[in-house]
Order: sequence, then C-alpha cells, then structure tokens
Amino acid sequence: VDPFISFLKTFRNRVLKKNKLKLYLKEKDLENFIVKSEYEKILLKYLSKKANFKEKISREDIDFFDKILKREKKYQHSNILKIKKNYKIKSFYELLTYYLNEFLKISNKKNKIKKIGTKISWCEEYIPVFKRSFKKLKIIFIIRDLKKSINSAENSLYLSHSAKRPMLYYILYWKKSVYFANKYKKYLLFIKYENLIKSKLKNYYKIFKYVGLKNIKIKKIYDQFGHEWKNNSSFNNRLKRKKIDPKISKLVNYFCYKELKLMKYNVKKINNYKLNEIIEDLKKIDNKKKFKKKYKYYLNYKTIINQLNY
Repeated sequence: VDPFISFLKTFRNRVLKKNKLKLYLKEKDLENFIVKSEYEKILLKYLSKKANFKEKISREDIDFFDKILKREKKYQHSNILKIKKNYKIKSFYELLTYYLNEFLKISNKKNKIKKIGTKISWCEEYIPVFKRSFKKLKIIFIIRDLKKSINSAENSLYLSHSAKRPMLYYILYWKKSVYFANKYKKYLLFIKYENLIKSKLKNYYKIFKYVGLKNIKIKKIYDQFGHEWKNNSSFNNRLKRKKIDPKISKLVNYFCYKELKLMKYNVKKINNYKLNEIIEDLKKIDNKKKFKKKYKYYLNYKTIINQLNY
C-alpha cells in the first residue's frame, strides 16, 4: 500500500473546502480526469496554477491523514504505529517532510542516508504542486504496460490482498496517468517497469545519476522494510499464474491505443468494436468479482463509455 496516498486525499479535501467545492465530491465525481465533471475542471485548474503544499493544515487534516495511513497497518511498515501524530505541524509541506523522516527512523537504517523518497500512485495531476512546493524534488515516473498490470491484478486474486479492480477503473486511470505524465514530462525521468526488471543495474544507475548520486557502487537495493527489493508482481505466484485474457488485450488496445503508442508499447489497432460487444466483454471480465463500494461506479459501462474521449 502506498503510504502517502492519504496525504493527497487530505490535501484534496482541504482544497475542496477552501474553494467551496464540497458539494461536488460525490461518488460519480471520481478523480480520473478523463470522464469530465465540473468538480474536476475546477480542481484541476487550481492544482495546475495555484496549489502549494505550504498551505496551512488543520488538526482535523492531521487526524484524517494519520488515520488513513495506519488503517491498513498490516500492509504497511511493521513499525508504523510508532509514528506519533504531531500537532505542531503547520502545513502540508511539513506534514510530508515529518512523516518521511519518521519512516526513516522506524526503518532502523544505520547507514548515512543521502536521499529520501517515497512511492505515490495515480498522482500525476499533482506534479506541478510537488514542483512548486519542493524546489529540489526529483520525480521518477515508472510506467508499466497496462495489459500486464491488469493481468498481475488478476493473478492477485489468489493472494491474501487482491489488487483486482473493474476494467474501466484501470483504463481510465492509466489514460489519466499517461496524459498528465506527458503534459509534465519536463519534470520527470521516465522508466519502464519492464526495463527496470530486465536491466536492474543499468536503470538503477540512470536513476542515481538523475537524483544526483555519484560514485555509488550497487550490491543490493532494499525496500522500506529492510528486505532486498523485488518487483511486487503477483507473477511471483508461479503455481497459479494466468495468461493475459484476450478480451483484456482487446479492450486495452481499443481504449488506450494512442497512449500505448506514445509510451512505445506494442499495440494493435482495433476496429469495428461495437458498444454492445464492449459491454459484454467488460461484464465477462468483471463478472463474479466482489468490488468495494467505491469501485462500483466503474460498472456503469454505458454511462462511462459514452463520456469517454478515446
């Protein structure tokens, strides 16, 4: 679980409250920025032009962030409950800085740390806010072929913590991710997940050079738990590995053709794919899956497809 997803949720809620947009935050107004809503237009304009993490934070914001951060503690750092809430924090900038340093402490790292960072998924629309707030920040954008990402999630159904989501969830968020990453590409180092796995050392040195680390000899890379880093793909579960469903490939190629081309992934142009056929394929893929309430919006196939600009 990404530890700082809750940071962006907390900041977003503060932005909405400040701009009197609380009424727009309904289930149908989810932040994929591909299916348009008035709420998203106003929020996106604010993020791109004005928003700054140095904005004042309230005690309520700190409580909300800390609660979400520690809610799924079994998927977080084993010592996460040792991080204490700090009500002396005055801004979102201080909040992120404080918790990053606290993660460093509970990780029991004895070596001198030269750089510190974190992973945050689906956050590309916040890139200008990060750059505006942290002048020396370096952002590494790691992207993976959507077909393989979805298949990895399909395989996670055999694991204790499934990453399975409705098909349109993946499609909308991946399109959003590519759109904003391309828009703000001057701020990013692009790394393909497939290349990172295939040529680890080459890409490690590429990343180190980008963030300003020189003369580093790599033996092993460790995660935040102190374990040797490995890709978290459910393909590691080899006994129950499934191949990519042809219907998944067809849907992804159809809806994400231009994004796959832009990111230089293999893609096949799909023609004559009728709406009723698309919906039928989506139903077959999503069928018999128990999704949380917040994901059920993405089962409104016809509504979303009719709005989708593909």
